[in-house]
Amino acid sequence: NQTIWGKIEIRYSDHFFNLFFQEVLWMILFAFLGTNLIAVGIAIIMGNNISTPIMKLSNKLSNNSFSVSSDNEIDVLAKALDEYSLMLESSKELEIKEKVTQEQINISRQVAHDIRSPLVALDMVMMDADTVPENQRIMIRAAVMRIRDIANDLLGKTNDHKDDNNASELSVYLLPALVESIVSEKRMQYRNLSTIDIDFNMNKKSYGLFSLVNRKEFKRALSNLIDNAVDACEGRAGSIDIYFDTNINFNKLFIKDNGKGIPSDTLSKLGQKGFSFDKKNGSGLGLFHAKETLKLWGGDLAIHSTINTGSSIELSIPKTTPPSSYIPKIEIHSNDTIAIIDDDQAVHNVWQTRFNDLKVNNVDFIHFTDPISFAEWNKQNSADLYLVDYEFIGSSINGLDIIQNGYLSKNANAVLVTSHFEEEEIISRCDELNVGLVPKGLASFIPFKVIPDDDIKEIPPVILIDDDMLTHMVWKMEAKKAGRDILTFLSIDEFCENHRSISLNSPIYIDSNLSNNIKGEVESKRIYDLGYKKLYLATGYSSNDIDKPAWILEIVGKTPHFESL
Repeated sequence: NQTIWGKIEIRYSDHFFNLFFQEVLWMILFAFLGTNLIAVGIAIIMGNNISTPIMKLSNKLSNNSFSVSSDNEIDVLAKALDEYSLMLESSKELEIKEKVTQEQINISRQVAHDIRSPLVALDMVMMDADTVPENQRIMIRAAVMRIRDIANDLLGKTNDHKDDNNASELSVYLLPALVESIVSEKRMQYRNLSTIDIDFNMNKKSYGLFSLVNRKEFKRALSNLIDNAVDACEGRAGSIDIYFDTNINFNKLFIKDNGKGIPSDTLSKLGQKGFSFDKKNGSGLGLFHAKETLKLWGGDLAIHSTINTGSSIELSIPKTTPPSSYIPKIEIHSNDTIAIIDDDQAVHNVWQTRFNDLKVNNVDFIHFTDPISFAEWNKQNSADLYLVDYEFIGSSINGLDIIQNGYLSKNANAVLVTSHFEEEEIISRCDELNVGLVPKGLASFIPFKVIPDDDIKEIPPVILIDDDMLTHMVWKMEAKKAGRDILTFLSIDEFCENHRSISLNSPIYIDSNLSNNIKGEVESKRIYDLGYKKLYLATGYSSNDIDKPAWILEIVGKTPHFESL
């Protein structure tokens, strides 16, 4: 009983069904093949442009070559890696060159050191060569100068990079040492001019001449002045003498030649910018620069000349306070024991000769050529004076190591004798260790002071450190009444700069309140560390108001009592 609402009838044949499914299968097949073809194409493209370059890149890593042929990011990467490889190779080459250069510098310094030591001995011989015939003295002297030039030339090559980069920066320099190196350079420069003789006369006046200069500018100025002197001697046997003199305020350096001289009407114009006299290609800047540089340092330049006789250039350079490591003289007492530690026998001979000439009674000399033998001796012995070289061939221990690392007592009287006296690190260590410093090239000229037996017991001066000049006047008046010597200083720094000439037995009175908020009871520890043990705090404060440190013996008042000293 069902109701039929409509009827749908579908008719198809087997042929239609077969055609339909064939078309679907072909579409699937084409899609599959197309996808694979696209994948293969992408793979080929990636292989050519990415995988292959990377494989090549990987294979070439071991050969330090990264170049591959491509026009995309991989090529950029390859080129970058290739450039990096070249930089590495260049860096390695530079490192090797630097090591070789440093080794050459070390060898040059060692050779210069070895040459300079016998030069000191030759200087000593020449000082006493009055009995040697003049022609032989001239020959020996020329040989000594030539050897010194070679040594200075070697050292100059290692120190060129140390010249001041900023011309306005000034440092304290020992002028004779600077002049010696510059003169050596000029002698090397003019060595082919057999008629020119450039001579630097060092003597006892040459020792201890310090000034505040710029090394590079000083070298430039002096070099130009020597060049001018050589030019003035053209066509004749030229003699150029360079020497020092000094007065209370200035170190004076003279460059004297026997050249053709300068007319009087021209002298006043010399030193003006752009003015040149009798020089074909002269710019007039050399003399101008030297004069302006000296004025900048508070000095001056003067020219004296006579036609057909020659000229003399006088450089006046302000004196300055020597470095704290500088020692103005070496003091020796009767019965002293002096230990000389140096690996060069010539230096031992120089010291021995100098001391023998002093004719001091009962002085005992102990000689060591290496740190080890000295260390063994020093375990059971001590000396009153130690003269120590800095470098020892074949040893890792240097002279400052000997002084610093327990070989000597803290307050030992030690002097470092070295050609490296201008190196900042050495100067700094000498200051820290309270060690005197003597240039080895000037060992023949350092003054000696013999302390007679009668003077050994003399009463040392009283020392006052106070920033009040009125207090200075009061103490000086009282000292005069009591017949006592007194030395007064405004600061602890000023005392420390001058302490080497002051006896360790001097009683020292220090104010509590010094300039720049410095507390005397605190900063006095620096004086104690220098070996001074008789320290007193001279202050208006009550002893109850001050925590007395251990190195201060007593807190006393401002009023001096010399009768109790």
